[in-house]
Amino acid sequence: MSARIAVLADIHGNVWALDAVLADARSQGAEEILNLGDTFWGPLRPRETWERLRSEPRITSVSGNQDRQTLEAPAGTEDCGAEARQRLAALPFAAVHPDGIRLCHGSPRSDSEYLLEDIRSGAPRLRPAASVAEALEGVSHPLVVCGHTHIPRLFEFAPGRLVVNPGS
Repeated sequence: MSARIAVLADIHGNVWALDAVLADARSQGAEEILNLGDTFWGPLRPRETWERLRSEPRITSVSGNQDRQTLEAPAGTEDCGAEARQRLAALPFAAVHPDGIRLCHGSPRSDSEYLLEDIRSGAPRLRPAASVAEALEGVSHPLVVCGHTHIPRLFEFAPGRLVVNPGS
């Protein structure tokens, strides 16, 4: 039997929101957490966010575009410490959960690609199903979870195939 899973993304150092989300996930029986990246980057509390996530026993994380940018910035830019930087450096770009869930931040191709939205107009507009399917070419998992946009969405791009973005 599969575990109850909580999915979160785009924490951006907001430890207060993270505490609320973790409390809600626990109250609903979540046994496992999937973190879709962009964890520390931001002006709030990156070190406290790191401490909170480090204490979580069952968390699977992938790297986001701003996690990558954190590593490219000089040490100390995001006040998380050396251990957090090492952990970020070790995160995979994408992962597959044992239940067959594909995890990515932006899309399976790029941590900065918008999987569900087209932003060329300056406003996020839902991409057509064929465009989403093209971005997921070669990905056979029935469920893909992504972040990056901060917009919660559940999108069926093909029969029985879903993309879920939990928002931020």
